[in-house]
Amino acid sequence: MFDLVKVDAEAIKDIVVSLQKYLEDLRRDWNQVRSSWSDLSLAWNDQQRQKFEPVYMRILATFAESERQTESFIRFLNNQLTLIEQRKSRLNNLQ
Repeated sequence: MFDLVKVDAEAIKDIVVSLQKYLEDLRRDWNQVRSSWSDLSLAWNDQQRQKFEPVYMRILATFAESERQTESFIRFLNNQLTLIEQRKSRLNNLQ
């Protein structure tokens, strides 16, 4: 009638740790890109830069969206971990 879903909380924790590291690395790398772009923008002001700047801005927007989605997924997984722990605790109390 009902199928029980087995969830490995440790696997979820591992994914969360990996995603957090990914996000930290991504933020660090993008901070370097932003800094480099800012430095370059001070010295580079011609048609090529004007042509490339919208591309850079789209890439930056894509990064920002990826960052938001990754943060959201981390929150979701952490909420799932909380639910798993609560269910485990309730089951242990019933025994």
